[in-house]
Amino acid sequence: MIKKAQTLFEPQKLSEYKKSLKLSSNQKQILVGLLLGDGHLETQNNGRTFRLFIEQSVVHADYCDHLYSIFSDWVLTPPKKYTRKNGLKSKRFKTFSHSSFRFYGFQFYETLPGTTQATKKRKKLPKLITRWLTAQSVAYWFMDDGSWKSKKSYGIILNTQNFYLKEVQVLCEILKKKWNLNCWPRKQKNKYYNKIYYQIYISGSSCSQFVQLISPYLINSMLTKLPPIYLKKVKRTFLPKR
Repeated sequence: MIKKAQTLFEPQKLSEYKKSLKLSSNQKQILVGLLLGDGHLETQNNGRTFRLFIEQSVVHADYCDHLYSIFSDWVLTPPKKYTRKNGLKSKRFKTFSHSSFRFYGFQFYETLPGTTQATKKRKKLPKLITRWLTAQSVAYWFMDDGSWKSKKSYGIILNTQNFYLKEVQVLCEILKKKWNLNCWPRKQKNKYYNKIYYQIYISGSSCSQFVQLISPYLINSMLTKLPPIYLKKVKRTFLPKR
């Protein structure tokens, strides 16, 4: 029996182990949510293979560990804490490069004009996102890069600054058609870069419905992202192992 990935440092054994791996349905759904959020894919060989990179603030270290538990078979080194030059502390891990991530790499990324495939890319919205986006994907998207707007509002924010306005509009339409969520693009200006970005704002009128949609998949440490009034309604029954 092949040993776990963490012990496979010999190239031949690691190569053999990689051939045995295949993304599960849960991992695929979660991966879609992560790529809509802060998770990203990297390639070191012009797109032949990709690896998943996860980084979260130490405040959300439990969430990082949770994601590691889901993708641990694809990871050689467990999550580690890092301190950036600006003093911000985070926890992160990355999978090894694998062809299974290649499909998602080409679906979620495009080369920016004036650059090459090996240089700078931006996230794009996959053509199949309507089919791929499930309640589980939305839950991980929210845990990864969503929040409760403020104490004065029960509105929910999903950060989509990496996407163009037309792509954010498509995501809003999917959320409306699939789950009848009242939402729209919310303009956000970055004064430092003098650019306009867009988030998705889910109206407080749809907050209860949104909580019911994602609550089966939320982990305890992420409940603080929800308005307190809805915490009693949270029912977590489908937390995946892998």
